[in-house]
Amino acid sequence: FPVTIEHQCEGDLESTVFAFKDRTRWSKADLEILKRLRAEGQSVFEISLELGRTQLAVVWQLLERGA
Repeated sequence: FPVTIEHQCEGDLESTVFAFKDRTRWSKADLEILKRLRAEGQSVFEISLELGRTQLAVVWQLLERGA
């Protein structure tokens, strides 16, 4: 099925340079922050920095939630 989502990623989607939470479970608080930041129009790059996740992890969470 076709999925059309504008995610505004920058650079290497799997870079862990700023991903201090890489490979850790997403908490309910993380998911609420993700939802709020996306609603505010933040890019995937900006959200990944805020949450300490890779951009790829952020995109997957957004896709799973239909955002």
